[in-house]
Amino acid sequence: MINSGGGYVMNYFKNLLVLTALIISSCVNTDSSMKNSAGKWVGEGDYNGKAFQLGADKDMELIMNLVKAYNAQDVDAYRALNTDEFNEQDDISDWFNDFDSLSWVPFVVVPMELETGEHRVVHAWSNEFRKWNNGSTQNVELMEVFGIKDDKVDWFRQWSRHNPENEFGLRSGGKYFGRGESEYNGRSLVFSNRGEVEILEKLFKDYNNMDGDSVKMAFADTVRFLAANGSVNNLVAANWEKLFESIDSVRWTPISIVPLKIENTDPNSGALVTSNEVRYYKDGTVFNKDLVELFYFNLDKKISGVNQWERETEVDISEDSESTRSLILPEEVSPDVYKVILDNEDVKVLEVTFAPGQGDNMHEHGVITYNVVKGGKLQSTLPDGTVNEMNIPEGFIGHGNTLVKHQMKNIGDDTVKVIMVEHKNLKPIEE
Repeated sequence: MINSGGGYVMNYFKNLLVLTALIISSCVNTDSSMKNSAGKWVGEGDYNGKAFQLGADKDMELIMNLVKAYNAQDVDAYRALNTDEFNEQDDISDWFNDFDSLSWVPFVVVPMELETGEHRVVHAWSNEFRKWNNGSTQNVELMEVFGIKDDKVDWFRQWSRHNPENEFGLRSGGKYFGRGESEYNGRSLVFSNRGEVEILEKLFKDYNNMDGDSVKMAFADTVRFLAANGSVNNLVAANWEKLFESIDSVRWTPISIVPLKIENTDPNSGALVTSNEVRYYKDGTVFNKDLVELFYFNLDKKISGVNQWERETEVDISEDSESTRSLILPEEVSPDVYKVILDNEDVKVLEVTFAPGQGDNMHEHGVITYNVVKGGKLQSTLPDGTVNEMNIPEGFIGHGNTLVKHQMKNIGDDTVKVIMVEHKNLKPIEE
């Protein structure tokens, strides 16, 4: 009994020791069910199909040091944590100089890399409170990814969500009321980005160039135009083609262009434009108004309607004011002919090339000096329709000190090339 009982006790403790050893072993050794990596790079490229694993704590500490330098607005400390290449891309001092204080507070920081050791990154979720020198404040929620190279930050990407109580920087705002009840009543407005600004900028240039054929390209086949005097007109192609028949010259200058649409609607949009327009009519009268206009864009990105308001303006259109106004620059309206090869505070040098039969658009020159590199036969057309032809010989050097507005065309058989120097600090004489 004693022997058998003693054997039972010995076996019990032996089994207990084996079980304990197994438990300890399972805690110390990696079990096959425990993962060292997870996820997958699903994008295209060399990383496709590779899994991720946790990175090193030193990468996390690098970002926390970056946070400390950022909140202290310490340019040198911040730049020391980035690669030289990254510092060259953006000067953080320009950003810091705008702020009274910055408070960047991360709440999740996770270092990661691919299982092969490539693509070292740190993911950070944070809140940031910004106070500008001008008193403006902003609170944003951020998700950021920092790329690590040679134990420094080499790049980063940022996504943000703005607090709806912020003073600015919101994704939507304002409210649409409409005339009467509709499904759009009470909705916010958002910025539109369907090329409205670019279309209107080109329209300004074409209009100032008095090019009716180009102007009509911005508009739909029929445009409802509600004029400032209350009249309503349906404008078609013929209206744009005859638009400048009674006008000697025009200057339409934009002040602001704001493209808007009603939130959660189809892509129809509008652009609120403020401007000044001066028209010199052939009968000697002058139109000089400040304008507010709402341009409606249809689904084809064509202007389908215009609402216009106007008021008398204090804009000076005297000779002095006119001589110092912005010119219709040839390189802007005809970049295929005029190429800027030097531009500084004193002069602008242009290389001018007209192939046989090639012409430019109506433009203006101030005080210029020019050298004919390759001569030929040119035709000049003035705003009033006057046409002059001229043969300019190779090697000819000329100088003009009057304000000139014209359109040129090569009517010869040879390519014409001219080097033109615009003198920025000399005031042209107006004839």
